[in-house]
Amino acid sequence: MRENLKLSVVAAPAIEPVTRAEVKSHTRIDGAEDDTSIDLYIETARIACEQYTGRALITRTYGLFLDHWPASGGAKWWDGQRQGALGTALGGEGRELRLPYGPVQSVAHIKSYSDADVAAVLSSDNYYVDTVSFPGRVVLRNGVAAPIGLRTANAYEIQYDAGYGDTAADVPLKLRLGIMQYAAQLYENRGDEMAALRQTNAHSLWQEYASLEIV
Repeated sequence: MRENLKLSVVAAPAIEPVTRAEVKSHTRIDGAEDDTSIDLYIETARIACEQYTGRALITRTYGLFLDHWPASGGAKWWDGQRQGALGTALGGEGRELRLPYGPVQSVAHIKSYSDADVAAVLSSDNYYVDTVSFPGRVVLRNGVAAPIGLRTANAYEIQYDAGYGDTAADVPLKLRLGIMQYAAQLYENRGDEMAALRQTNAHSLWQEYASLEIV
């Protein structure tokens, strides 16, 4: 059974991890007539990188809703895209919640909703935020149980920040290089995007990085 997760971006990054000038230099593009298309290719490449690796690059705030606290054994998270290194989003014998996309920086709040739609904030003293593991986790403290008697849909709301930092320099170089190469391939094969996806070696860069442990 798959857990029904609803994930949205509450506060998006103001920048991309790769600039238009970098892609134009990499691809030796002169002039400004293709600038709008290049911006779109950068965004497409960044989204593909994040979906493949399960990593948020530039810091953003996520809002996550789930119907119930994870039970023992966990469940697979699926949003219709290949998640690669993301693996399971829920698990840990009913005490931990693994957060989609990392690196997790902090958790702003965890709210539970009663059957009367009344929100209650779970005290941060009741859980530990694991920002070392990947994916990041919220783990209930010893002796703490998840609230009961909640509504059957969207019973929990978790808001958290994830990403490597606020600037492009915070993002690992290998991921930035993969995005640049991917965007360049999309530009060079414009009109035949699927061919570009097959030809680019950016996925191999992301796969290699996603296999590394974060310490």
